[in-house]
Amino acid sequence: MVTQKPDGSVEFRFFRPEASHVTVAGDFNGWHQGSFPMIRGEDGWWRYRISLSAGVYQFRYVADGVWYTDYAAFGLERTGLGWNSVLKVDPILPEQMPISKPPERLRSLTAELAELLAGARPENRPQELVLEKLSTPQRIAPERRQHVSEEAVLAGT
Repeated sequence: MVTQKPDGSVEFRFFRPEASHVTVAGDFNGWHQGSFPMIRGEDGWWRYRISLSAGVYQFRYVADGVWYTDYAAFGLERTGLGWNSVLKVDPILPEQMPISKPPERLRSLTAELAELLAGARPENRPQELVLEKLSTPQRIAPERRQHVSEEAVLAGT
C-alpha cells in the first residue's frame, strides 16, 4: 500500500509480519534492493517514507530476498520479469505546502507597522500609505498616465 501525504511525501506500507528484512526497490532508486530499507512496526506493517518529485514511478517490495508486487498501489505495469506496482506522485499545490513561521524580527516589525497604521489619522498619514477603495477597477488612459523617474521614487517625491 502506498499513500501520498499532505506534505507531498510518499509512505510505502507492506504487511509482512514474519519477514526479517524488507526494502522498497523501484525506478526512483535504480531498482537497488538495499537502498531503501523499511522499518517494521509492532503491528506487522513495514513502512518507508520518502519525498519524490511529481511523476509516475514503478516499484516492488523485496522481503527476505523475494520480490512482491503491491496490488493496492495506483496501478500495475507488466514487464518481462512480472508485474510492477505503479506509483503516481501528484504535485504539491500551494495551499498544501507547509507554512513556516516568520522570523521573530519580522513578526515584531509587522506588529509595529499595524499599530502605527491603526493609530494614524488619514490627514497625518504619508501620502503613499493612504489607499482609496474603488468600487470598480478603473484604468488610467495612456494620455493621463504620468511617468515617474527612478530618481524621484528614490528621493520620495
